[in-house]
Amino acid sequence: MIESRIFKLDNINPSEDLPKHPGVYIFMDKSYKPLYIGKAKNLKARVSGYFARNLLHPKTARMVESSEYLKIIPTASEVEAFLLEADLIKKFKPKYNVDLKDDKSYVHIIWEKINVDAPSNKTDTGESISSLKQDALKERSKQNQVLDKVFVGRLTKLRSKRKVKAIGPFVEAKVTKQVLRALRRVFPFATCSKTKFLEHKKLGRPCLYGQIGLCPAPCTDPQAFKTNRDNIRRLFRFILKGTDRYTAEVEKKMRALARQERFEEALQLRDHLDKLKSLELAYVLPSEYEENPNLIVDIREARVAQILELFKLKKTKHLRIECYDISNLMGEWATGSMVVSIDGQLEPSEYRRFRIKFTKGITDFGMMAEVIKRRIKKDWPKPNIMLIDGGKGQVSSVLRAIQGTEFENVLVVGIFKPNDFFVVNLENFKKATGKKLAGTGLATGWQVIVPKKRNLGWEHLRELRDEAHRTAKGYHKKLRSVRS
Repeated sequence: MIESRIFKLDNINPSEDLPKHPGVYIFMDKSYKPLYIGKAKNLKARVSGYFARNLLHPKTARMVESSEYLKIIPTASEVEAFLLEADLIKKFKPKYNVDLKDDKSYVHIIWEKINVDAPSNKTDTGESISSLKQDALKERSKQNQVLDKVFVGRLTKLRSKRKVKAIGPFVEAKVTKQVLRALRRVFPFATCSKTKFLEHKKLGRPCLYGQIGLCPAPCTDPQAFKTNRDNIRRLFRFILKGTDRYTAEVEKKMRALARQERFEEALQLRDHLDKLKSLELAYVLPSEYEENPNLIVDIREARVAQILELFKLKKTKHLRIECYDISNLMGEWATGSMVVSIDGQLEPSEYRRFRIKFTKGITDFGMMAEVIKRRIKKDWPKPNIMLIDGGKGQVSSVLRAIQGTEFENVLVVGIFKPNDFFVVNLENFKKATGKKLAGTGLATGWQVIVPKKRNLGWEHLRELRDEAHRTAKGYHKKLRSVRS
């Protein structure tokens, strides 16, 4: 398990002591006061550079010479490291970081409202409009006068007097813009100036961002003002709350819409969540890392404990979960994937891809069985759980494939949509756990397992399924592109 650690600089060997993992690193003086705070996608690679003294900038060399200790705080993603770095610099104001007091060198994600109304004293035919009529027209168009926009910028005194909301400060403008660009694919929003807005309104067609779906295009659709504002509101809520809490809110609303039989709206939220899952974004708030530097370790331990509890499995030295998925287009260039989690953490080095060789026709069940048969012949570590993307049919095909092998006592679990609940075969469950489960109305000999809300183990298994889907689909696309 990777955890927060403090090293004495003269005793550290970066190539051996530091992880290849995202996180924050802090150079500290002899009294543990932070001198410099930085972030890294790969802590080992980034921090090792500070020990090549002859390559350092003089200011950086002085910082390292003044330091006695190095602290690392691993995070779940590079974006979390980015957010945590901003919080820590704001809190400690280290000597070798640019001072945050005047906010001139730091940027914020800014939500600003601008007046885009263009009043005129003439009608479309050129006739004058009475002031009374003009007031009435203004009143009717009031809701369309204000455009909400989001951008990365600095909080100048001039802007602070306007009606704005801001999140930050963030250290690197370039990285902040990259994060916002990624989020825009999930939360489309406007960024245009008043001049640009009025220009496209006059032309009657949106700019490129509106055409490719990154902006709701209120310049051509008055109804899109509200859509744009709602998207920005959700964007800010997501950044402030983190993925976990934001996702829970959306899922709750999606289930409520489904109960009301508003299926089209529920599906829109489902698509929204799918887009969100495709991004490598923060799962927890940066402040939580400050309060608990070993949070990443605690999260993984909680995942393991909750998965064991969910499926009534005994504690094991290492929990290995393999997840399988199939990708094919009308049977052409079909592929399978196996992605792996060990002790609550994805292990990309253990991932495997399969090109379907022997199964003929369009049959996910047969393809899944082929992948499993080929997998169990490999000299790879035996899993505790085989997670299958699918329901009773897919699980049944896997159980037939492992029957009579050393894998027949491995727990096979299906994860199926729309709610991502789990399905298990009662006979297989008893072999794997030594415990009994009561069946449900699904079918004789089968049980559906419904996890509790806010279960980290459940979230990790869904993450694993999504990763298997991404890997299988990516390999499928690669084979098709090679052919073409």
